[in-house]
Amino acid sequence: IIETLRVDVKKIAQERKLSNQDAGHQVRKEFFQKLSKKYDADYVFLAHHQDDRVESFFLHLFHGAGVQGLTALSKVEEYGEDGNGLKVIRPLIGFSKDEILKFCQEQGIFYFKDPSNEKALYKRNKIRLELIPQLEQEYNPKIKDVILRSVEILEDEDAFLNDVVQE
Repeated sequence: IIETLRVDVKKIAQERKLSNQDAGHQVRKEFFQKLSKKYDADYVFLAHHQDDRVESFFLHLFHGAGVQGLTALSKVEEYGEDGNGLKVIRPLIGFSKDEILKFCQEQGIFYFKDPSNEKALYKRNKIRLELIPQLEQEYNPKIKDVILRSVEILEDEDAFLNDVVQE
């Protein structure tokens, strides 16, 4: 079963007073929640990977996020309140985009490339296409690994603090 949704994200962004990117995220989240109700599903699996997580780290850092924002795109997340929401699972979050593409190629698995990702029009794309390559070239060729390690440390610290507060 393939379900798609076509919307005018720019119009929604204007109506909700959001950036196009934020409006797109909201629309996707709402679409997943609608489908989960339609199919009585408790889980949705998304294909986010390590590179997405690094990009999200920088996006959230530049917006002044705290620990929870900097640990975005966790392995398991929930859309909704009170523990009754849709569970989002990211089984590929431990793999880089290159590793996933290599696996797909070796296994003959079709991979769709969104052409809008290749243009530095949005902040996320600028981070992917300009900032990260510059950081790798000028500061540390393993910058993604460093960021991912920091995100994992922040995640552990956040979980610990939440446990302490619950007690």
